[in-house]
Amino acid sequence: MLLNQQLWSVYQMASNRESIRALLLYDFEEEDTDLGYKFIVICTDPASFFIDLNWVNEIDPVGHIEKERSFYQSSHIYFNCCIIFKTAWSSQFIFIKNDEKSYFFKQSKIIVFIDRDFLIKSERIRIEAMNFGQWKEPPIEVELRALVSDFYEEILQICRLIKQQPFYFTLSSPEFCIEWTIVHFVQWLSYFGVCFSVDELQDINALINSPSKVTEVISFKQLSKYIQLATHLLELYCDYTNYNYQTPQIVLLKEYIDIILRQENVRSEGYKMSLVRVN
Repeated sequence: MLLNQQLWSVYQMASNRESIRALLLYDFEEEDTDLGYKFIVICTDPASFFIDLNWVNEIDPVGHIEKERSFYQSSHIYFNCCIIFKTAWSSQFIFIKNDEKSYFFKQSKIIVFIDRDFLIKSERIRIEAMNFGQWKEPPIEVELRALVSDFYEEILQICRLIKQQPFYFTLSSPEFCIEWTIVHFVQWLSYFGVCFSVDELQDINALINSPSKVTEVISFKQLSKYIQLATHLLELYCDYTNYNYQTPQIVLLKEYIDIILRQENVRSEGYKMSLVRVN
């Protein structure tokens, strides 16, 4: 294991420099290597670290140092630096530019020491979703309006289907994707670094991962929960991106849906009152 003092020295060196946006450690315990440890340094100006080696002396007294800059255009590495310290430990530092971060997140297990810009968690969320074929790039403002319009059109269509055939329409109906819309919003917000409360996560999981949703007949009450959650996530997305999703068409769709839901709520309350009078 890396000695506490050595780890602390590397961490202090990186934390004192704002240009270093992330500091990672390769977890390669099972690999055969002569190096003690391999750090990945994600920074905005790797050239300054290549020219000026004062950062090395801040870690520990240096016995020997080798550095090599990558001259290949396809390389994701700006330069390598292998160091043997006088206190009998060695390490490799890989410096990469800030925009090359995703390449390394795909290559190996890493331990995160510093992540100033939420880079690592964001990329891990994106890569994990891509591995399952679930990732879509966050929509820009025009795309967001089209997405929201499609979502509310789908909700309106579902409302009509429930009124026509309430006992034959289930949450698992494959022709609709209201659940996937919610899943994508959760992924995008998590990618942006938006934190959800425990209650919010429980509500999302209960709605999306309900064990009974395959056989449960969808109701207006259940549909209202989807609408409330989707609207909440949409507002969070717009707050983060400073987008405006409202269009006359979307406003009109929402009004139609609200009218249907209010009518159904009045009908449902009237049915309950009639049962009370009978009893």
